[in-house]
Amino acid sequence: MSDVEHIDRETAVTALRKAAFRIDDPDDNDYGRILVHCFLGGIGCHWDLDDAIRLTGKAAEMAWVDSIVAHDLAVLADGKVYQFDVPAPSRETAA
Repeated sequence: MSDVEHIDRETAVTALRKAAFRIDDPDDNDYGRILVHCFLGGIGCHWDLDDAIRLTGKAAEMAWVDSIVAHDLAVLADGKVYQFDVPAPSRETAA
């Protein structure tokens, strides 16, 4: 991961918590879950917030990256790059 802004775990966890959302529709299969979206190799899925936070605990690196779809939080763990739907601070201030 080069040409990126490396961040620490505390920064990543704070950003994940801020971006997470709760499913409040009782008719939704995910009702009550607190989720954050992630891309891994072009495939997207929802992650439970607690699982995403756990992933940061075993990450080799974490960084803000420039993502065309605003999945700016990159977590390198287990030899894979997970990109979470968390806008980088620079994207938030530009909005």
